Amino acid sequence: MKKLYFTTYQFNIAIFINELNKVIKKEGGQFVTDWSGSTYPFSKESEKIHVFNRYLTKGCFDYSETMAEKYNNKNIPTEYETESNLSYTSFILENVYYYIQIDENPFFDDYIQKKRVEPVEGKNYQYISYEVYYMEKISKELKAIYWELYKILTITQIKNLAKKSVELIKNQKFSKIVTNRQRVPNYYNNSYHYENVPEKKTIYYFVK
Repeated sequence: MKKLYFTTYQFNIAIFINELNKVIKKEGGQFVTDWSGSTYPFSKESEKIHVFNRYLTKGCFDYSETMAEKYNNKNIPTEYETESNLSYTSFILENVYYYIQIDENPFFDDYIQKKRVEPVEGKNYQYISYEVYYMEKISKELKAIYWELYKILTITQIKNLAKKSVELIKNQKFSKIVTNRQRVPNYYNNSYHYENVPEKKTIYYFVK
């Protein structure tokens, strides 16, 4: 099993994403294992990864004995087994696709993509969409939850943040469709005019 040694923020993000996925699964969400704009790839299985807080793990270069003693016996995790998606998750819930990624730097903006997709039967993919959408900046309320992950937290505290974030994620605005300024022929004469035309791209989604 792969081992990774993270800062406190990266470590908490990995736990948060894993716990968020558990909540989404309970609500009937399906996780996107792969997607494609032109081919039909095989679905990929997630990889288990052992993550460590390098400030609290003895033997790490950044190990802080002072911090370790301060948080010893306070239910603060120093290691955790999670999936390979350590800072993002991608799922479909009630025919709506969500892609969420948390930046490793909390001072940077975080973005989400939310769009409607169509279920498909009888194919090796399960959902499809036809347009390209922007990534949108998350709400201030959701960003405030991400900021909490910058602290030293217990597993229970991170689980509670994950549960609290679900409704905020579902309440995010739908992403805008990417458009291109194009010349369009007039119906009433041989001239033309310009319109913002949605960018078309068929995307196939594989879920589990």
